Amino acid sequence: DPYYGKRDIAELSAKFITHLFQCHPFPSRTHWQRTYLPFFIAYAVRCTELTDEIVYAALVLIQRIKGRFPTTKRSSGHKLFIGCLMLASKFLCDEAYHNKAWRKIARNVYALTEINQLERDLCRYLEWDITIDSATIYNFAALLNRDFAPDSKGPYPTYPIDTVAKREAHIHVTTKANQYIAKRYTDDELYTPPPS
Repeated sequence: DPYYGKRDIAELSAKFITHLFQCHPFPSRTHWQRTYLPFFIAYAVRCTELTDEIVYAALVLIQRIKGRFPTTKRSSGHKLFIGCLMLASKFLCDEAYHNKAWRKIARNVYALTEINQLERDLCRYLEWDITIDSATIYNFAALLNRDFAPDSKGPYPTYPIDTVAKREAHIHVTTKANQYIAKRYTDDELYTPPPS
């Protein structure tokens, strides 16, 4: 089973991410099973044995990033998901995986230096707004399950940032900022083999 028993949460997450950032779920013609976004998400969730609550918390962080960089497109859903799952688990779990483990959880698609840089970048892009309370997770999960259910075909809504952010966000609407994010997290980065 390429979904490792996590099909619903993996497909919902992938659908949400591809809608937000217009990224393609098949970023590579080779090794497609390894990099197909729903399979990638399912593998990460199964490997970490994290609860759906943590996955929804990661999606809250992804929504916050989109709220701060609303015109960013074509970002790597893989990198955004694994980075935000890592942050959510570190914030919400008593015992969290080290970044070396996250490299393996990401199926060795990224080098350890990329995982470390990803964590720093995401914290900066989120302006360290990584606090997520249970009510926010619960309410956002309800919205996602209503709007991005496995049988839903769209059109999909775009949520305002205040749906998931307690403090007012500084919206980065400059072309330069959005181009930087798009460049740092493009699907093409999935093809670059990590240094040995």
